[in-house]
Parts: sequence; C-alpha cells; structure tokens
Amino acid sequence: EPFYDDHREKALIVSNRVSRSNIDPSMGDYRRILGDLVSAVGTILNSSDTKVSKVVVAGFASPEGSFEINDRLAWERAVAVKEYITRNTRLPGHQIQLYNGSEDWRGLRAMVAASDLYEKQQILDIIDHVPLMSPDGRQKVRLQQLRELNGGRTYRYLLENYFPKLRNGAFI
Repeated sequence: EPFYDDHREKALIVSNRVSRSNIDPSMGDYRRILGDLVSAVGTILNSSDTKVSKVVVAGFASPEGSFEINDRLAWERAVAVKEYITRNTRLPGHQIQLYNGSEDWRGLRAMVAASDLYEKQQILDIIDHVPLMSPDGRQKVRLQQLRELNGGRTYRYLLENYFPKLRNGAFI
C-alpha cells in the first residue's frame, strides 16, 4: 500500500455507495470528478514530453461488514474505474494496474489523526495496536473494539461521517 499512501492527496476519488461498486453519476460531485479523470488521462496522453508507463487504479472499502465482501467490493470498485477510463479515453487497459486496497484502515487512520475527535487517541490506539482479526479468523477484533468504544457512539459517528469516504475507487 505504500505507493498509494504517498499519492493519496493527489488521487482522483470516485466514491461509492455502501455495498456498491458501480459508478453512479448521481452521487456527489461525480460529473466533475469523472470529467477531471478523463481530462487528466487526456492531458497525459497528449503531452509530447511524457510517456505513460502505467496508471494505478486502486479500490477500497470501509471496514464494516465481512472482510470477504469488503475485499471483493474494493476490487470491483477498482475494476469499475478502469473500465470507465478505457471506455472514455485512449488509454489501453494493459497500461492500467489494479490495486486492491481492501478495507481502508490506513485511510481511516489518516482521517482520524487529522481530526479533532474527542476520542481521537483511543481510536488511533485501537487502529494501531489491536489486530484486525481474532487468531481463528472468525471475529473482526479491531472493528469490535471500535464498536464498543464510548457505548457505540464513536462507532456510529465514524460509520456516518468517516466510513463513506473510504468506499471508493481512486485514479493515481
């Protein structure tokens, strides 16, 4: 994941609804973002002093729900952005590398670290020190601890205000 973390602020983010991987033009500022994406690819392809060696498209999911479903959604989100690019630009599909970021714990950590949340340090401690899964792989331990923090109020706030920003495909 380091290659994505280094470029997160510069990525064009295509957000998704919960449990969805399709590109939904009615969601948010999609028309501008998709226009910017096509424009960025066009600028690169039309530049006389640049040559595209590869483009990275990453897909991510928020951590609620099962890991298997989130992993699949993240992959499908990356594929949806790649397909949009290949349909709307001259960039060949073989130059687009897909990256499955699965559950975007790094993104959640970065947003929490930059926030002024009252429980910020407790949330960061859970993200940094609690394992994702139980040793038998049956329970999402980290998510469970977030759910229990502050009687569930913190988790509900994260679910409503932070998790939607983690459901995306990103063009880097």
